[in-house]
Amino acid sequence: MVREVDPEGFLPEFVREYREIKEILHAEKPEIQLLADAAEQARDCAFILYCGEYEIGRFERMMGVFPAAGDTPEERQARILIRWNEAPPYTPASLKEKLAAICGEGSYSVDIHYDEYRLELAVTLTRAGQVDELERLLQRIVPVNMVISVRNVMTAEPSAELFTGGTVSACAFCVIGD
Repeated sequence: MVREVDPEGFLPEFVREYREIKEILHAEKPEIQLLADAAEQARDCAFILYCGEYEIGRFERMMGVFPAAGDTPEERQARILIRWNEAPPYTPASLKEKLAAICGEGSYSVDIHYDEYRLELAVTLTRAGQVDELERLLQRIVPVNMVISVRNVMTAEPSAELFTGGTVSACAFCVIGD
């Protein structure tokens, strides 16, 4: 319930003073509230960012998107938004725009070598499902005659000390004579 409905607010002033009308509205208020909530939910379902889990599932079925195990609702919404916004023409600018949606702004670099028919990408993919989305995007956007090279650049901060050690030993046996 986003807002509470006040049925009396819709009546003219002179009708509000009748006790019978007030009782009728009091009895109908729960039903009116349910109707207002359903209208609010229907309006929210028109926008992917405001969908609930059930509506996200409907969008996924409609678009042929299958959620990965353990996906959060936010990850599922992001995947649906990426697919929803895929539209020709496919240009380097639109590729960068879609990469920003998948990887995040500034988390990728694109080098296109037109004379060699080669595309080099350096991305930072840290969340589950991003690799699959990137692969699917590149299959749809990049022409089939281009060689695609993708590097996932990830940095890690050490969280504990690590001690390593090793030894090397050598033996030589020489048998002289019988």
